[in-house]
Amino acid sequence: MKFHCFKTAGLAVAMSAVSAFATTPTIGVASASGRFTVNSAQVSGNANLFDGSRIRTDKSGSQLFLQNGASVLLATNTAATVYNDRLVLSEGAARIDNMSSLSVEADGYRIVPDNATSQAAVRLNAGTVEVASMSGAVKVFNKDGAMLTHIGAGTASAFKPGGQSSSSTSGGMSGVSGSSVTLFVAILASFAGLGLATVAYVNSTSSSR
Repeated sequence: MKFHCFKTAGLAVAMSAVSAFATTPTIGVASASGRFTVNSAQVSGNANLFDGSRIRTDKSGSQLFLQNGASVLLATNTAATVYNDRLVLSEGAARIDNMSSLSVEADGYRIVPDNATSQAAVRLNAGTVEVASMSGAVKVFNKDGAMLTHIGAGTASAFKPGGQSSSSTSGGMSGVSGSSVTLFVAILASFAGLGLATVAYVNSTSSSR
């Protein structure tokens, strides 16, 4: 009798877990022209994304199309966790288009859009968080919620956790040198040749209709 009760209870818990997973809404789709991983599972082509999905790229970049309207391009050798309202970058680089509904967290810093047209790229590079704004502007906050700087379109800044932060135009921050233009170009170079992810996704959705 006790065994039957335990078995019934175990089955009820399992069914409940399956039901909860089945009703979890997707927040977007990840696409790549090569292989990548989602929640430690290797994927080729497209994969659904859920709140808290962990994505890691290797030799191919990956494009994330989120239902909130944001589009994220992950560079090669990049790791990130995506949520409905934010992207947590733990390795590599990410470019975010239409980021009005998406912020980025990287090594204790939070990058948020300043207007609806904001587009930015964030790169983790040798212990430094590098941020470039391609369109609109973005604001950078530290882990305590204090705003550190405002980055306008066509400019870039770098920050070192635990140290002083500065726009690269001043060249005064430890570990960062060169002009703002140099840093801006270096960040965007991380995404060179990665447009194929978008093509792969568009082609697959078109052929399925």
